[in-house]
Amino acid sequence: MNKKESLNSKMPITWCPGCPNNVVLYALKSALEDLIASKKILKRDVVIVTDIGCGGKMYDYLNLNAFYGLHGRAIPIAVGVKLGNPKLTVIAIAGDGGTYSEGVNHLAASGRMNPDITAIVLNNGVLALTKGQATPTNRLLIGNSDLNPIAMALASKASFVGRETTFDLASLQSTIKAAINHKGFSLVDIIEPCLSYNNNAEWLRKNIERRRGQTVSVADFGEKSESKIKTGVFRKKTRPTLEENLGLLKTGTKKRR
Repeated sequence: MNKKESLNSKMPITWCPGCPNNVVLYALKSALEDLIASKKILKRDVVIVTDIGCGGKMYDYLNLNAFYGLHGRAIPIAVGVKLGNPKLTVIAIAGDGGTYSEGVNHLAASGRMNPDITAIVLNNGVLALTKGQATPTNRLLIGNSDLNPIAMALASKASFVGRETTFDLASLQSTIKAAINHKGFSLVDIIEPCLSYNNNAEWLRKNIERRRGQTVSVADFGEKSESKIKTGVFRKKTRPTLEENLGLLKTGTKKRR
């Protein structure tokens, strides 16, 4: 393996002191640095797409190509980037507030279409940048009507579905790397507390259960069945990608009129 190239930017980190987003940033940088050093991907081909919010600031701290999008629209922009140049390694990074509310249709559509992109969602149950309003995944404030993105991704036939927490760095790094390596649509839902507006760290520690090899289905993530938050990789399957189905990998995107 070649010497790892640092992906650190010169921007000062402005998240709240101790914010778990720092753990995600470290895990993502580590995964990308490993993949670049082993020549599985090229640094110049990596594109980060973010939306608006605390999670969207992730790009500020990465010395990579990137595009800032709109709230909840990181995934469709990432799909557009991939279709424009299928050779790129495209990663959408956003929060649960946008991805699982006004952007939830894009999650379902991407699961079906299977574009070769990775979606990393920082899921802390609140809209932190606008002072703590509940998001669709906040089971403590919303109750049994909360949205389960894992069930939706599985039902939408996403080819890679994983969920991790910021309490388990090794598993987080491993799953992010596997998701980026996967050919097809990958969702990595990352459970974390918001230290300022939803500091449920102790509750999360007591209610997280790692999947140990058993098969899972959509029914395993229903209101009554998921008494604890399951983590792990729940699906990893190979099927034709959106780019392959459109023939872009062979013909390119330019057509003669």
